[in-house]
Amino acid sequence: MGDGGTLTFHAATRLALDLPSGNAGPSIRSCTTSRVLPNSIEPVEVATAVWRMAYGNDDAIERRFDDPARREAVAFLVELVQKVEGRLLEGWTDHPGILVQQIADAAVPSHPADRAQLCEQFGMVVPANRIAGERLFALAHELCASITANVLPILRASRPLTRAETFGRARELKTRAFVPTGRAGESREAREAARMAVEWEVARLAAEREGARVAAEQEAARMAAELEAELEAAEAAAAQEAARAEAARIAAEHEAARVATEREVARVAAEAARVAEELERARVAVDELEAMETARFAAEAAPVPDEPEAPGPTATEVRTSRVAPDPTRSTRAARGDAESKAIAFLSAGAVVLFGLSRRAKRRAS
Repeated sequence: MGDGGTLTFHAATRLALDLPSGNAGPSIRSCTTSRVLPNSIEPVEVATAVWRMAYGNDDAIERRFDDPARREAVAFLVELVQKVEGRLLEGWTDHPGILVQQIADAAVPSHPADRAQLCEQFGMVVPANRIAGERLFALAHELCASITANVLPILRASRPLTRAETFGRARELKTRAFVPTGRAGESREAREAARMAVEWEVARLAAEREGARVAAEQEAARMAAELEAELEAAEAAAAQEAARAEAARIAAEHEAARVATEREVARVAAEAARVAEELERARVAVDELEAMETARFAAEAAPVPDEPEAPGPTATEVRTSRVAPDPTRSTRAARGDAESKAIAFLSAGAVVLFGLSRRAKRRAS
């Protein structure tokens, strides 16, 4: 950037953009870089030259970059030229594709209002299904590729050029450049070939990035599939463990039911044995009582010898006398009641045992 808003560029850049050399005297050298800064030029001329190089002279005239309302568009184009020139002079001549991609990325404004203003000044209509940033990136990418395709061959041909070389020497080297500026008809083919080479390099870089993106997506998908498989395996193991725990719980319940049934059977058997023992003692007691009663009645019924016959009872005694109760009848009734109770208890025990066995079978099944 020169004084008063004017710009200075390397001789190769001025030749590639067909910027007028003017008659401003000797070259102006920068004290901080190795660029040759021959003549200063207005930003509007730079913007017009860039647009003319990319889209033709008629389109450049229609854009009217000399209008103050298009100041941001002019600054946008000038910045592209400055960045491309700076990167090429810094040694990016072997990586034009990366250079174009990085400069185009950095040139697009971040604020939506600035993007919309630039689109309006360039006369671009943004469709409803796209955003202004995409259109500006495409424009910056195309312009950077065109600038690089024209400046790079001249810069390569003029590598011996130093800060001591004049602008006239750079113009002489232009005739040996791989891509002339297109003033003659035969140079347009070489210029187009260089532009296509840069575009191929950009396409190759884009393909590499796309391949890297696809590889990253595939790796992410593979890791997601592995994680999903691990989760499924963990869920299956958890389900198996839960099934084993449930089986162990059911087995424990069955074992507890079996033990409880065995204990209940043992208890009922012990109770039945106790009842049988009591019945046996009752039977023995009843038999002994019957034997004693039989012996007593036999002794009472036996006649006493040599005793005077007692007078018979009178009619009144006959009427008032009571018949003695049969002692064997009460004994039989008591034994029958005890046997009935024992039978009822055994029946109840059998019912309980049957119910417990049925419940144990149901739990086992």
